[in-house]
Amino acid sequence: LFGKPKYYVYSELERCIRDALLADDRINAVYGFSFREDKGNVLAKFTVDSVFGSEGLESVVILNF
Repeated sequence: LFGKPKYYVYSELERCIRDALLADDRINAVYGFSFREDKGNVLAKFTVDSVFGSEGLESVVILNF
């Protein structure tokens, strides 16, 4: 993803995070993504619905834009 436009990177991150989480049968949905750049990294916020309930999560992705 290095050198790609930010909008492309963000959409790929969303797809990768969603695909990884939905591989778990306990996860029902992943949605509400927002991204923010912070010191060369990307902070991704999103909501996960699982068999245990709904949870807002954050993940830092180190990209060094």
